[in-house]
Amino acid sequence: MSRFITAALLVIACAPLAAAAEDRVARLASGIEGGTYHDVVARQLNEKVEGWRFENRATRGSTDNLDLLSTSEVELAITQSDVFASRILEEPEVFGDLVVLGGISEECVFVARRKEDGIDGFVDLSKPVGERAAIVNVGPRQTGMAESWNYICALMPEQADADLDNASGVEALERLATGDVEAVGWVTAPSNPDHVLTKTVRDDARFDFVALDDERLESKLTDGMRVYQIRRVPIPGTAGKRSVETVCMTSLLVVRPDADPDLVYAISVALFDHEKKTVTEPPR
Repeated sequence: MSRFITAALLVIACAPLAAAAEDRVARLASGIEGGTYHDVVARQLNEKVEGWRFENRATRGSTDNLDLLSTSEVELAITQSDVFASRILEEPEVFGDLVVLGGISEECVFVARRKEDGIDGFVDLSKPVGERAAIVNVGPRQTGMAESWNYICALMPEQADADLDNASGVEALERLATGDVEAVGWVTAPSNPDHVLTKTVRDDARFDFVALDDERLESKLTDGMRVYQIRRVPIPGTAGKRSVETVCMTSLLVVRPDADPDLVYAISVALFDHEKKTVTEPPR
């Protein structure tokens, strides 16, 4: 049976029990404080899911979240779908049975370059720059873009020829400006005009966005799930006048296969399909 099942299957196995007098507690692995997962999604869970209170555990992001879930240290985890796919490819016996309750929000990969360089397309980052490999900044290890890069390299193996840089935030763009790196990548919601990297690249005439449009990026996993979808995304804050073709994905809410059916039921009613009391599977 596919791990991408609906909550209805779990509900059938065990009907929800009567609501307790006090809220029951579930532990959630979310993300960094100040980030969307930690500050927004966790708050929505606590506001919308009746009968449950969610203890919000701050982490470095998707990789930590899946590790905590796999070892039963939390009951719920939020993850980028590409990070989830990478972990399944690497350790199917550990992560292959985790269950996706549904997609929460859309995120896209953005990559920036210097306009004066010869880097025109994403595949150019796999080619040497003089006598050295191209260098791509992907942010700190085990965070969003660093893990996205792993999955991108699984789909486009030649991209692994690039060397990686792990500076964060504005420092990454400073390295791009001085030529210490050829590109900077990050992951964020395509509707977020306030992301510091998106905003800086948008407004700085020295920089431009790189298209990620190789059809291999839409490859499906063995069970038919497509992690990435290539689409043209308006650059936030440009009123639709500028756009870039890139890959987008869904952030996922994931539980263990032995999750409490009451918890699964309550989340499915509150966040996904109330009428049918099932969850929505990630886009394929």
